[in-house]
Order: sequence, then C-alpha cells, then structure tokens
Amino acid sequence: MPTQRIGDLINIAAHLTRMAPADITGQEKYNPIMRVRLAVYKVAADWGVHSAGMIGAAIGGRDHSTILHGIRRAETFIERDPAFAALVSKLKAECLQCDPFVNYSAPPSNIALPKPRRRKWISPLCADGAAVNDAGRVFQEGIAKGSDALADAIAHARAA
Repeated sequence: MPTQRIGDLINIAAHLTRMAPADITGQEKYNPIMRVRLAVYKVAADWGVHSAGMIGAAIGGRDHSTILHGIRRAETFIERDPAFAALVSKLKAECLQCDPFVNYSAPPSNIALPKPRRRKWISPLCADGAAVNDAGRVFQEGIAKGSDALADAIAHARAA
C-alpha cells in the first residue's frame, strides 16, 4: 500500500533529491526545486485519494488551480524529459516501499535531478553577479561532487 500522506511524500522527495522539505513547500521558483514540486503534485494526484485543494493546502497553501496547472506541466515534462520521468517513477516506487507514518531514513539511491533550462539573466546564486547561462551547470556539478550545492546557493542568495 502506498504512503497516503502528502507530508510523507514531501519528506521522501526531499530525501531523494537532498533538498529541504521547506524548499519543496516554499515559494522558491528555482527550476530544480520547481520540478521536484511538480513531481510531488503528480504523484499525489495519481494516488487519487486527495483533491487538488488538499494537495495545495499540504504543499505550501497553494490554490487548487495552481495544483491542476502543475499536474498538467508535470505530464508535459514526463513526455519530454526522461530525467523528470525517472524522478517521478522513482518517487512512486519509494512511496510504495515506505510504510505510512514511518520516519523515512533509508539511504537515497543515485538519482539524477532534472536538468534546468538555461536562462539569460543575472542570478544571485552566482559569484559577482555573473551572467548566468550556466547556473544549472554549477548546481549539477555541486550535486555530482556530493556537496550541498543547493542549500549553499539558497543560503548565499538569502544572505545577499
């Protein structure tokens, strides 16, 4: 039986992607965080237990229309991006293996985060305000090295 609590799903997603649950439920629109959030929307909706309003309330107090739009975007990403599809299927598989109401403490398997699109803007996450065509590359390199690149980048951006 799959985990039926959205809070458990958020914790599992955070554990798999080495993100904080607060980042997944927060307002951050940074692409890797947003994609994990969309994966959580999709998996929670596929359970068929919770309404879009209940999912939105559990994930940062979002409106039901935001959740429905996010589910449609997740379905598009699944069709176009194999890394995102792998994230969603891994999240579903982990939910099937985890008992409800249990603290999830299994070691994460090696899962690649979806690659963010490259944007042409100035990012607070890059040193000296460098033009960011490669903010995603910097993040992916940090993950590949096993560092807490996302947490460091968010802490640096919030401190600035």
